[in-house]
Amino acid sequence: MVRECFFTTQCKTASWLCASTAVLNLDDKSLLSVFKGTLQSAKCQFPLLVVTGTALGAYQYTKSKELFWAVGAGLLFLNIPFTLTCIGGINKELMATSTESAGAETRKKIVKWGNLHSVRTVLSAASVAAFVYAFVKQ
Repeated sequence: MVRECFFTTQCKTASWLCASTAVLNLDDKSLLSVFKGTLQSAKCQFPLLVVTGTALGAYQYTKSKELFWAVGAGLLFLNIPFTLTCIGGINKELMATSTESAGAETRKKIVKWGNLHSVRTVLSAASVAAFVYAFVKQ
């Protein structure tokens, strides 16, 4: 459960980064540079947190048969296909964009990424809520 809370916090932080007025007031080149740095540090944490949290939730479900452990694990797992299908392409495009060539289109992609990333934040928060409910219910 601690991992899921950490992951949810990371999701909210990344969403904030892409929607923050201060960050969005940066010029296009600086905005892309901040985005790339954040993505680099998060891309190692994301799969580890999702896979571990999903596995632990599934394990708790098999142990206790409490449905909300499975619900939490499923919600957390949904981050993977969502990322691969909806966010992965944007990640690749933005990472392939040189900082020097960043422009208005780059900014639009980062804002779109932030909006899509909000879905992951909701999935993660719902997962934490399901895990907390399952834990309290036991």
